[in-house]
Amino acid sequence: RPENPINTLIQENCLAKSAMSVVFGGLMGFVFGFMFSPQANMVDPEEAAKGSTRQQVVRHFRTVGKAGMRSARNFAVVAGVFSGSECALEKVRGTHDMYNALISGCFTGG
Repeated sequence: RPENPINTLIQENCLAKSAMSVVFGGLMGFVFGFMFSPQANMVDPEEAAKGSTRQQVVRHFRTVGKAGMRSARNFAVVAGVFSGSECALEKVRGTHDMYNALISGCFTGG
């Protein structure tokens, strides 16, 4: 059975691996930011009660959306740096082992 060229591209090309990590890291970051931002963005109850119910809901989703985008940006950067450095280390060292991930994690800042 022949190999799928898309799988081969993703497995062998560092740029493709990094791009895929940026996209999926950004999606995961947005979900985390969207889910956890209501707990982090506690506002004054009197301030939150201003306006109609529709205005309050719109204000809430704008705030949560901004937090989701901030988190998405951060996750995307970290995922891209980690994936790119790990792939580059695999190419330079010529091995696929746990030390590549360890060194990449240190390089990424974790």
